[in-house]
Amino acid sequence: MQIFKSKNLIPALLFCFAILLVINSVLTFYNADIIIENNALKIETENVKQRTVSIITDVIHGADLSVRGFALTKNPQLADPIKLVLGGKDSVFNKLETLLVKQHYDITKFRELKSTVEDYLAFSLDMIELARKDSMRQFVELLNEDRGFGVWKKYEAFYVPLFAYEDSLNAAADSKYLHALSRNQFIQIMLVLLGIPAIIYIIRKLKSEERQREGLLTALNENNRKYIFDTGTSLAHSDWQEIVANSINNFQQANEFIIKISAGDYTTQWIGLNESNKQLNQRNLAGNLVAMRELLKQAKMEDERRNWSMSGLAKFAEIIRNQSDFQKLGDAIISNIVKYTNSNQGGLFVLNDENKEDVHLRLLSCYAWDKKKYIDRNKVIHPGEGLTGQCWQEGNPIFMTQVPSDYATITSGLGHATPRCIFIVPLKVNDRIYGVLELASFQPYLNYEQEFLVEVCETIASSIANVKVADRTKYLLEQSQQQAEEMRSQEEEMKQSMEELQATQEEMQRKTSEIESRIQAINNSGIASIEFDLHGIISTANESFLKLMQYSLDEIQGKHHRIFVDTVHARSKEYQKLWQDLAAGIAKPGDYERIRKDGSKIYISGSYSVISDNNGKPIRVLKLATDITANKRQLITLQEQEEEMRQNMEELRATQEEMHRKT
Repeated sequence: MQIFKSKNLIPALLFCFAILLVINSVLTFYNADIIIENNALKIETENVKQRTVSIITDVIHGADLSVRGFALTKNPQLADPIKLVLGGKDSVFNKLETLLVKQHYDITKFRELKSTVEDYLAFSLDMIELARKDSMRQFVELLNEDRGFGVWKKYEAFYVPLFAYEDSLNAAADSKYLHALSRNQFIQIMLVLLGIPAIIYIIRKLKSEERQREGLLTALNENNRKYIFDTGTSLAHSDWQEIVANSINNFQQANEFIIKISAGDYTTQWIGLNESNKQLNQRNLAGNLVAMRELLKQAKMEDERRNWSMSGLAKFAEIIRNQSDFQKLGDAIISNIVKYTNSNQGGLFVLNDENKEDVHLRLLSCYAWDKKKYIDRNKVIHPGEGLTGQCWQEGNPIFMTQVPSDYATITSGLGHATPRCIFIVPLKVNDRIYGVLELASFQPYLNYEQEFLVEVCETIASSIANVKVADRTKYLLEQSQQQAEEMRSQEEEMKQSMEELQATQEEMQRKTSEIESRIQAINNSGIASIEFDLHGIISTANESFLKLMQYSLDEIQGKHHRIFVDTVHARSKEYQKLWQDLAAGIAKPGDYERIRKDGSKIYISGSYSVISDNNGKPIRVLKLATDITANKRQLITLQEQEEEMRQNMEELRATQEEMHRKT
């Protein structure tokens, strides 16, 4: 009997507790509805009060403001408030009437008030019309009738009972809410009285079962760490779900790891294995699987590198075999070697020893950024000159990973980029150097890549040696024919040069004419233009600018731009920053205030534009501007009129308040 009670007591307590929770939830939702209704009613009653007050503040006071303001100043703009009142009064009354009907409020007095207000608005329009006709005697007589007092009495008879009614609605809603809240509090007290003993009993029961479960979880966790994977972090014995999930996850991860390795994916990682717990997992399943992956990965990488090198040597042997022209051979070699090694740029230098007194390297071909570079065929490097000359002189490869930031100034063969790594290899066979290969990359060359390049350079050197022998033989055979045709060729070249020179002169004349036409078009358009150097010294200006600023060109040429601004602005940081930004190539569009020769102010709108040379370096500043003085002064006048009107409105409002206080 005691066991039966122990087993069924927890469900019984939980059942009673659940019933009370359901009742509490129902009451909570019911109270929420009451709160929503109460808040909506308060918003509605507040809206009724605000719209009732707006009849006086917006409608009646707006009409009074128009009548008194227009009568005092005869300013048509001061009669505008009554127009706004007439346009908005229907909205005020209609929305208020809708709210009152919704609340089942008697709207008899409301309609009487509406009729009285409409009569008063008509009376106000008549007063404005009398003031417009200067019938001030009749205007004063009507003003003395003080019809506004009658409107106020109607308004008072309407709003006093209405506000009392709205307050009663709010009071009833608050009472309903407090009554519901008291019921909810009673249920919550019962929940506390029943819940605390039930929770204490359940906790004691669960702790007994928890101690048994902890023993099993401890053994599972220790075996999981010892034989599968140890994260290096301890898990609480009470966190049984995490221990079980961790054990299952380790088995799943081991299965997926083996499947991926079997499929050749050697990039897979054991999730959670890092430097902090690597020592703990050397002899378990995770550590053994990772070690096996590294061995397979290393074997695959060595095979790939070996195949890459063999394929590359075969590729370049085929290129060399299929090219007989020396220049095309150089272009093909450098373009393919840059692509094959994923370099960013490269250059191929060949030995020129025809003149024994001037033995040097000549840049045969250059390739960069996935396209052939157009190079100077006359570029030469002498022994010991720069990195390329040093490689030629010493006969050994040069590998640099610490490339200086001013690499472009180093007398290397390529010299204009700033790579992170350069590799320079002599084209050497049988201890004789036939040239130098220079490569640059943003990623360092690995050892197997360097070894491959050295082997390729030996093949290239052999090819160059063979090509040079063939070229020398061909040169000797063709020399006699070339001498016979030299005179005819020179005559034809001279004729072509004369024709090209004439065409170039005609093109230059055409472009000069176009530039002069554009400058003349700007001058004829009336746009003022002036040119400065990067320090603000004036070089020239067109007639429109000189006429606008009342200067002649001789008076401003060679002077600083500050002659067009006042002394305070010329010393300001803002003015100094203007010329600093222009010198940095930053254009400055906008509106500016400037000083003419006679000291008068002028406003111009335009832009300070930076003119750059072919290399993008700023060389001078061009200012194009138009005169906006008239528009600027009109804007200032409007702002002054607006300020004056605002002051008049404040004075009128003060007068109205004084009159209202006296009445």
